[in-house]
Amino acid sequence: MKTLSEEYCVVCGKESENGITHSRCRSSGTPSQLYSAFEYTSLVRAVIKRSKYKSKEFLGLKIITELAAELCKEELSKFTSYVVIPIPVSAIRLKDRGFNQVETIVKVISKRNGNKVKLGLLKRITDSIAQYSNTRKERFANVSGVFEVEKSQKNLVADQKFLLVDDICTSGATLLEASKVLYKYGAKDVKCFALSKKL
Repeated sequence: MKTLSEEYCVVCGKESENGITHSRCRSSGTPSQLYSAFEYTSLVRAVIKRSKYKSKEFLGLKIITELAAELCKEELSKFTSYVVIPIPVSAIRLKDRGFNQVETIVKVISKRNGNKVKLGLLKRITDSIAQYSNTRKERFANVSGVFEVEKSQKNLVADQKFLLVDDICTSGATLLEASKVLYKYGAKDVKCFALSKKL
């Protein structure tokens, strides 16, 4: 597994100290930071794919998330007051797979770091096509408007700080779109953690 030697701005994708969003890239709906553990190559890629498409094969995912939590413990320790939430999968994919593999990452990170967790706060209201073959522009268009806060939990977002978690960050489109929705309902701050970053 190849650990990241640098962190990157979630908006422009360029190197950034500790993944802090560049001041020139900030807007009212962007996360303040993206922190990632591994480069999305070889073993990490294989483990993530197996956790998505094989029946609940989470052991490898748990192991590399434990490693990620150890590697990133200094930075993650700054986020203990943040509520951890996963990027949700669509109802169609959830029914097909029976699980959201990102919840495994969330549970490991929150247990190691002592964070509160809110599963189901953020939901995907439409299904998007697979992103792997899309251009950067297509990725952003593909996820536009796909997220919403669960109606019964909208009152839990205002003035809250969130750590938004995903397994892979490629263009940042998914994390940016989800963050925008949280800010729309009054989130105080949104930071992002991705298990892996595709360079």
